[in-house]
Amino acid sequence: MLANIKKNFLILSLIFLSILVFVFPLGAKAGLIEFENPLTFGTIAELINSLINFIFVIGLVVTPLLFIFGGFIFLTSGGDTNKLQKGKDIMIYTAIGFTLIFLVRGLVEFIKDILGV
Repeated sequence: MLANIKKNFLILSLIFLSILVFVFPLGAKAGLIEFENPLTFGTIAELINSLINFIFVIGLVVTPLLFIFGGFIFLTSGGDTNKLQKGKDIMIYTAIGFTLIFLVRGLVEFIKDILGV
């Protein structure tokens, strides 16, 4: 029974791979299949700027959540020194990470001003 399942799976896999390898590229070369650029950016600079803005917005959303989480662990530690330290570490590392996000954003803008972009 298991041998038949393996055999059928192997046959179906070979058929699928042969379709991918032979039929799909022929259709693309003949112009039957057209691919559109999934990126809406015309230049690399626009793409990098969009990525930086995305990371900055994610940082703005995640930072308060992590800070609240660290404060919750700190307040609910019940005197356990490990949990107290864990809560402090979360809040400190969150503040450091947020500061780095701001510094990198500022550095990118500074470099853009210097280069005149």
